[in-house]
Amino acid sequence: MEGTGGFLHPEQVIKQINFTPGQKVADFGCGAGYFTILMAQAVGPDGQVYACDVQTGPLESVSNKAKTTNIFNIKIIRCNLEIPNGSKITSESLDWVMVANILFQSQKKEAILQEAKRVLKSQGQIIIIDWDPKASLAPKKGWSLSRDQAIDITKKLDLTLVKEIQAGEYHWGMILKKS
Repeated sequence: MEGTGGFLHPEQVIKQINFTPGQKVADFGCGAGYFTILMAQAVGPDGQVYACDVQTGPLESVSNKAKTTNIFNIKIIRCNLEIPNGSKITSESLDWVMVANILFQSQKKEAILQEAKRVLKSQGQIIIIDWDPKASLAPKKGWSLSRDQAIDITKKLDLTLVKEIQAGEYHWGMILKKS
C-alpha cells in the first residue's frame, strides 16, 4: 500500500468516504495501519477504531504509530476474521468496516464479509478494496478476487452497492450498505 505510482493511496481513498466525527469503525486486516490511522483521525477523539488483524507484528506497528501521533481512539484486536464472531466486536455496533487488500489472501472471502456485516449497524457500510487480478503487479500467490466476483458474494449477503471508489491503477474499490 505504497503511495507512489499507481499503487493504493490511503489518503485519497479516505477522502472518498464520508466518515464523521464520533463514528465507530473497524479496519479488518489492518496490517501496518495505513488506513487505521487515517480513519482514527477522520472519526476524531470521540470516535472509535478497531484495528483487527491475525498477526501480532502489524498490530504492534499500528499501536506504535498511534502512540507517536498521539492518537488514542484505536483499539487493537488480534483475531481470526474467517470464523463467526472472529473479530470479537459486538454485533450491530459499527458504522463502517474497511476490508482492504485481505480478501485475495483468503479462501473464506464470504466468511470475512459475513463477519463485517455482522458488526455493522443497520445502514452501516463496508468499504472493500482489493487487487485487480488482471493488474500486472497483482500478487500471483493467493486467491484473487475480481470486482464482479465480489459483487456476486455481496449480493448473497444482501449488501447493496452504494458506489465504486477510485483505488489506484492496480486495485478496485467499492462501498456497500447493510440493509
